[in-house]
Amino acid sequence: MQSIEAARMARAAARVLECSQRGALTLDRLRNGGRQTVTVQHVTVQEGGQAVIAGTVKRGRGGRK
Repeated sequence: MQSIEAARMARAAARVLECSQRGALTLDRLRNGGRQTVTVQHVTVQEGGQAVIAGTVKRGRGGRK
């Protein structure tokens, strides 16, 4: 009987955790406008050449660290 109760409690805890995670994601989307920007660039490096690929990362509103 105790194992049934333990399984029931574990399932309830998993549901609570999932709900809190969904809430945090929703709050993040609301704060950041739900927008993402992806820039794709094609870079060709010739034999013997070197390439450094880096970009500018802009933080959205709120600027969390």
